[in-house]
Formats: sequence, structure tokens, C-alpha cells
Amino acid sequence: MFAGTLNRHKLMHHLATVLGLCRRAAEVECLGAFGKNKAQAKRTASAATALRFLWDYLGWTGSKRPVALGLVGPLHTEFKTYREAAERMCQRFDARFRFANLYRS
Repeated sequence: MFAGTLNRHKLMHHLATVLGLCRRAAEVECLGAFGKNKAQAKRTASAATALRFLWDYLGWTGSKRPVALGLVGPLHTEFKTYREAAERMCQRFDARFRFANLYRS
């Protein structure tokens, strides 16, 4: 399940995610609780919806954040291409592990 990859699009998504999370962590003064409210729990009920929640959180999609954290150069210009690869990975995860129970109330 945690196999390595040489797929360029997967690598770009992983790299952009790590850079975005590091940038976001550097900006946050207080992380707060790790419990999910009902809206967050609903938005992270599956791997695919959790991925879209992460993209919103990092400012890659939606309009909540003014800056796309971690998206620079080709990581920004090629987002559409590796976005599709990341969505396929999540769909495969959801199909393979239907009872992963990502949604916990």
C-alpha cells in the first residue's frame, strides 16, 4: 500500500502537498484541537472528499485563501494534470477500502 512511485504527476502532488503543509504550519500560531466539527467530518468522509478539503485548506481551490501554499513554478502550472492523478489515487483507495471509516462522529 505504501509503495514508492516514479510517476511524475504523483511525485509533483506529494511535493506540493508537503510544501503547502509546511508553509501553512509556519503561518499558524496555534493549531488548536484535532477534533472535527460536523461540517469538517462530512467534507472528509472519503479519501476523495478529504483530498478536496485539503486543497481548499491550502488555497489551491476555492476562494477562502488568497495564496496557494506550496504551488510554485511547475507545481502551479501543472496542477490540473497531477490533480487528476491524485483524484484517481483517492478513488482507488475508496474502492479498495470501503470500510476505512474516515468519517467518525
